Amino acid sequence: MSDSDISQADVKLKVGLLVKSTYSVMYGNPSALLKMVWVVFLLNGLYTVYRWDTLFQPATSTTVVQSGNFNIDIQLGGLSGLVGWAEALVGLLLLSGVFVAIHRFVLLGNYPHVPGFGIGKRELRYFGQLLINYSLVIVALLIPFALLIMIHAGAGYLFGATGAMLPILTVLIFVGMFVGALTIITRLWFVMPAIAVDQGGVRFSIRRAWAMAKGHTATMIAAVTIALLPIFLISGISNYFLMQLMLQHVTSGETPIMPMAVYYGISVVVEWVGFVVITVMYSIAYNIIESNNAEQQVEA
Repeated sequence: MSDSDISQADVKLKVGLLVKSTYSVMYGNPSALLKMVWVVFLLNGLYTVYRWDTLFQPATSTTVVQSGNFNIDIQLGGLSGLVGWAEALVGLLLLSGVFVAIHRFVLLGNYPHVPGFGIGKRELRYFGQLLINYSLVIVALLIPFALLIMIHAGAGYLFGATGAMLPILTVLIFVGMFVGALTIITRLWFVMPAIAVDQGGVRFSIRRAWAMAKGHTATMIAAVTIALLPIFLISGISNYFLMQLMLQHVTSGETPIMPMAVYYGISVVVEWVGFVVITVMYSIAYNIIESNNAEQQVEA
């Protein structure tokens, strides 16, 4: 099927249906979904225990990077930085295995067996596409940021001051960065379920994923946002109390281990639920569009 074969003329994704169907899948299959995530979730917990002192000590020369819920402290430069990025990539690879398992469960009905997921050629293709998607988003963010720097430098050089318009331009550019990055990641994500069911790779190009999402971008953004609202709320409350405890640790030297562990654990759990929500929802949306395309081909 070429890019031109993808038509959304007779299909319209609906926000309410996507949200309802996503939570129906999740609440109707908790044991299957738990079986797919438990290994990586357990590894995440063990990693957190192992790196607890580093994760929650006051930041000095350390930058904290979060990738697929694997919190990694990366020393600026040196071997430690390389190890940190390697850990982040391993975490993302493990998550790729989980995401593929979820896609295949929703789209093909493949019930997971212990350990719930695997790492093979399919998962490696998925992992590679994730890296491509994230790289494109980063590039999309860097271009307007570089533009802002040039405008700032140019205004200062030509006029000796940045002028009153610069704050307005800054806001507009950052809004554009956010909207652009959100649009890119929303549309590119349609390629992920295709790869999971072996319809991806070279034939299912980024261009085709972009065409497939045409007309559905706003719907997917709205559906994902609404579905994640409870997660945002719980995570926000938990992270607020966690930050208060970390501030207490920094200012007084006291380390309330148990409360910190509880709030951090809540944040981890709801973040994992968010991963599952997005993966299930894209599987459902992909299935609706592909089913419509198949029906159109049969009618033709």
